[in-house]
Amino acid sequence: GFQLEPKSKEQARRAIAMGIFDDLGGARIRTELKLILASPHRVSALDLLGDLGGRLRYLDAELEYGLPVRSLLRRAERLLEHYPVEETWLVHLGLLIAGLPRQRLEACLERLQLQVDHKQKILSGLRLPDQIGQPDAEPKRSQIYRLFHGQSRESLAIAACMARPGSLTRRLIKLYLEQLGGTTIELTGADLLKLGLAQGPAVGRVLEALLDARLDGKIKTREDELAY
Repeated sequence: GFQLEPKSKEQARRAIAMGIFDDLGGARIRTELKLILASPHRVSALDLLGDLGGRLRYLDAELEYGLPVRSLLRRAERLLEHYPVEETWLVHLGLLIAGLPRQRLEACLERLQLQVDHKQKILSGLRLPDQIGQPDAEPKRSQIYRLFHGQSRESLAIAACMARPGSLTRRLIKLYLEQLGGTTIELTGADLLKLGLAQGPAVGRVLEALLDARLDGKIKTREDELAY
């Protein structure tokens, strides 16, 4: 693997101690960090930065890089092998900053000058575990679908990595990705109008009710939808 010569390493340590990251613009840091996090050698590169004294201060002055963060990154690598996403680096960035309080988290994302959708993917992923909470009973399949539908795969990956293996959050996300996410119904709004339903919000409500029934196993065929 890549290694620095002792002299270069000492020069890097000195530069970091003098606050080299403080002089870098957010866009420059984002560009360099994206290259690191998109690489299969991301953990080794972050280990080297940590060894040089960089910790994660280029993201936040108090942010540490240690075993907990390293473990999250390794967990993400394993998970993304099974559930690939388009923007891998966003998942890893979300995990790097997951320990920040909300105000500093948002300030960090602003400093990096992320695209609005990239910022939203990270924030949504970090908030999802709290939204799921600890329900007394396992949610219905339709409730799981409504919770995750519209979330990006990057957001779901971040939430899954933040959750403990075997946890409810992990199981619900796995169920959505493997079984629920692609669920559709056969009837359309045009079909409902032909059946005599008046045009308006009621059409959408009926379609949602049909989809929920399909998700919960109450109906399985087009005939079931017509009879429901």
